[in-house]
Amino acid sequence: MKSYHFLHFLLFLLLLPSPSAAQSTFRNAPTAMAKGDRLFAQEKFQDALREYRRLPVTVESLKRVGAANIKLWDMAAAIVALRDAVKRAPRDSEATALLAEALSWNGAFDEAAALYRVALAAGDAAPAVRVGYARTLSWKKDLDGALEQYRIATTESPDNLDAHMGFAEMLSWKKQFGPAAAAYRRVVSLTTVPAYKAVALARIGKVLTWKGDMAGAEGNYREALQHDAKNVDAMFGLGELHEWKEKYADAKRWYQKILQVQPGHKGAKAKLVQLMWVK
Repeated sequence: MKSYHFLHFLLFLLLLPSPSAAQSTFRNAPTAMAKGDRLFAQEKFQDALREYRRLPVTVESLKRVGAANIKLWDMAAAIVALRDAVKRAPRDSEATALLAEALSWNGAFDEAAALYRVALAAGDAAPAVRVGYARTLSWKKDLDGALEQYRIATTESPDNLDAHMGFAEMLSWKKQFGPAAAAYRRVVSLTTVPAYKAVALARIGKVLTWKGDMAGAEGNYREALQHDAKNVDAMFGLGELHEWKEKYADAKRWYQKILQVQPGHKGAKAKLVQLMWVK
């Protein structure tokens, strides 16, 4: 499960470069914190953390230390700082939401979900807080709850890519393939990042494959590769579609292309072993 969370985390950092979750814009920014905040905004998280640690220990500095540690994937350190912040200011919904995020990434889903609810009840939470709550519910296997929270998030923040992507993912897990494909297509229309378009299009291809629309799936996989020629999910999908059509030589070529991009891809390696003696 932790590796699954880490993959999601890397996806958000790679494709959504602006700071994620509640820490994206701090409410209070004393002059002494300005340098650290500039570094944080520039994604220089280690440097930002160094600046934040030089500050007097306050709720504001603790929130920033926690946020920087989340970005650096040091959840244990983030939790320590953010628990202190919440202890000092129990009604600070931003500190509560940040602690919830760190706990969620660390696998403490029940406590994270409870804290997310507290932060949302305050009525001033950033849009990403509800997305974090929805994501946590999905990891708790509460698909109905996650779907509803993502649905609310897409209404509250119509341009929030994480909300639409999560909503689409929950629909696909619920086997609502038509609505899922439409939701992923919404992501494609919202983003200008080619790699993110490719991710959404590859997922449309997978959903349409599950639906039995092989022609539609192939079209979306190929469209994904037009945006990002190194998208291994699209290549893998095309390999499987060629297997289904018994075009084994073409399938092998797709799996070999994957290994050129990602030499350690276990799925492609396994497929090539399976097809070793097939012509």
